[in-house]
Amino acid sequence: MDKRIVVMAAVVLFAGCASQPNDQLEPIDLTIHQKAQVSIASPAPGASVSTTGDGMVDVSGTAHGSSILINGKATPVDAAGNFHARIAATPGLNVIDAHLSGLLGGESQRAFLYGDFATADATIPAGVMVRSTGAAFDDHSGDLDDFSAIARAMLAQVDIMQYVRQLPPFNWTLGPASVDVSVTDVKFAQDKTQLTLSPRDGGAHTDGGLNALAITLQTTLSLSGIFQVTPNAVVSVDTVGFQADIDAAYQNAAIVASTETPRIQLGNIDIKTDLNFDTIDKLLTFLANQFKDLIASTVADQIQANAANHFALALNQIGLPDHFSLQPYGLPATLAVTDAFDGAGFDAQGVTISAATNFAWPAGTTAPVTAGSLTLGSAPATSFPAATFAVSVALDALNQATFAVWGQNGLVRTVWPGKKYPGFKLDPLVAAPALPPVIVADGANVRASVGDIVVTTTLHTFLVDFPVQATISGSSDVSMDIDPQNGALRMTLIGAPTVWVDVNTLFGVVPDALLAPLSQLLQQLAPSIVEKMVKPIEVPLPKMKLAKLIPGSTASLGLTSPVAVAVDAAAKRVVVSGDLAQY
Repeated sequence: MDKRIVVMAAVVLFAGCASQPNDQLEPIDLTIHQKAQVSIASPAPGASVSTTGDGMVDVSGTAHGSSILINGKATPVDAAGNFHARIAATPGLNVIDAHLSGLLGGESQRAFLYGDFATADATIPAGVMVRSTGAAFDDHSGDLDDFSAIARAMLAQVDIMQYVRQLPPFNWTLGPASVDVSVTDVKFAQDKTQLTLSPRDGGAHTDGGLNALAITLQTTLSLSGIFQVTPNAVVSVDTVGFQADIDAAYQNAAIVASTETPRIQLGNIDIKTDLNFDTIDKLLTFLANQFKDLIASTVADQIQANAANHFALALNQIGLPDHFSLQPYGLPATLAVTDAFDGAGFDAQGVTISAATNFAWPAGTTAPVTAGSLTLGSAPATSFPAATFAVSVALDALNQATFAVWGQNGLVRTVWPGKKYPGFKLDPLVAAPALPPVIVADGANVRASVGDIVVTTTLHTFLVDFPVQATISGSSDVSMDIDPQNGALRMTLIGAPTVWVDVNTLFGVVPDALLAPLSQLLQQLAPSIVEKMVKPIEVPLPKMKLAKLIPGSTASLGLTSPVAVAVDAAAKRVVVSGDLAQY
């Protein structure tokens, strides 16, 4: 039975029309009688369809007519009003566009995801990869923004002379005569330690030096208790240079390193006593120089241990944060992140490190029942730009991140504020995507799509309330850059997205007089709704955390703007490259 509701013509304001003078207001018959002419039953709303052998997907539904166009192809409708078609699908978001010709006409859209899917706890091999070139090892700027500067800061905290001070006295005995040589003091300009790292095949090369080194030795000459003399000697060197090759490799989910013992020369010691006995002076000088070589060897051992360990420790700090909140961008979502090195290679131009990753929702979050995140078969990158630092992110990892945000209802958003009109009120429009956003490579571009965004609101009139629901899908190329506040990867839509709006759920609910205006409003809002589903999402990129390297530091070293972004279509990855800076 038809329901008749009479309200004032002011409801036409909902369409954005100008109001009429009060003496021209007339009642309007808002009889509700329309019903959907086309209905798609399968794939169901929010469906993820796994890859089929022939790449085809079954589409079925009902229609009021004898023939219907499914994605432009004529499909018969049987006597019971049912239709069935098979359409070609591509990995990512697919939209079914059903058009019914005839007097009444009609159309319907349905989005679905097609491809292979990974469960929420799946690990993406080589989900992120980083490439550091010679400028990342040392950009010669003096700032704490490269591996050499970090290594110098680490070395400045280590008293590499502590073991020299602990050396036992060197003793020499010949008959009644004995000589003891011991260290009484060691000083050097610890805050001016020099160290430079550069890449090499199989690891790195280090050059360095200790400034203002002064070692005080005490020699004690005894002769059968008859006499004893204790002269001091100081070894002073402006700069003690050292160099060594560091061998580095990937082993057991970490970077390990070792180095040869660096060669160190401390200079000669010349001891003069007041005995006026040249032979004794020469003997003491000879013995002191023997001890000096032991000192040099001890210093070299400490440099050997620290140089390799510090280099490996620094590289092992490259990684993703454990958690990444999207609250600052208006999304009630947090990414729980795990990563572990799964490969590394060292060559003459730099080092490449890869890590297996997982982006998920925090523990305790109620997980949706779904096939999982879209996987496109991302492969490890085989080449990188010659920038200081580059990060290659697998599209599979990006899709897992967007899936994790969507899976905790992080994309449910108010996309249009409520508004009160004379005689009725429209509640805010709330959008909730039934499908997670997906990201695919489209030639040299990156394309983001989001399907079946369910938009709901309520229209309040004088006598009755009308719940409103429509479905929007959209797709657009996106540009990527670095958020200067946190170094995360963010996306921005390029131009107006392609949109599909399905208003079939309005039929039989919304009064006829408001159907066209409401449909028009949704068409106008659809591009911004799609943008609001994509633009707030940010994905963290790897950084080198300094807390374990430099006590008291809370900073990290990561990519900074401006960056260059390229699509590795063959490996299905996005590569972001640029310079390093502290965050």
